[in-house]
Amino acid sequence: MMPFRVDTLSTISMLQAAVLAVMLWVGTHGDGQIRASLRIRALALAVEAAGWGTLAFHAYLSQAQLVMGGNALNLIAQAMSVIALRMLLGEPLRWRLVLAICAIGWLGVAWFGVIDPSYRYRVL
Repeated sequence: MMPFRVDTLSTISMLQAAVLAVMLWVGTHGDGQIRASLRIRALALAVEAAGWGTLAFHAYLSQAQLVMGGNALNLIAQAMSVIALRMLLGEPLRWRLVLAICAIGWLGVAWFGVIDPSYRYRVL
């Protein structure tokens, strides 16, 4: 059986998110709220690809950069996806709430990643 390699999985995820971002960006032309929401989702995929890239290239980053930077990028990508979905549905965007949840999540990552390191609790 082939061993599980995180860097390989991260590279595949990074490339998949990047290709999806490009396809979605190129596939949306013109104006309007729906297209704007799809463009935000495309940007979210690009940010997510950067987050996966930090894990894929972990050998070149410090542990703090990896944990804090990579998780920040992934949290930002998720926040952007929520905003894009709410925009697509014509719902109020609730930027402050989404950003507050993102910030609280990042503070949790900071706590369990740097201040009181615990991989298990950070993942939870």
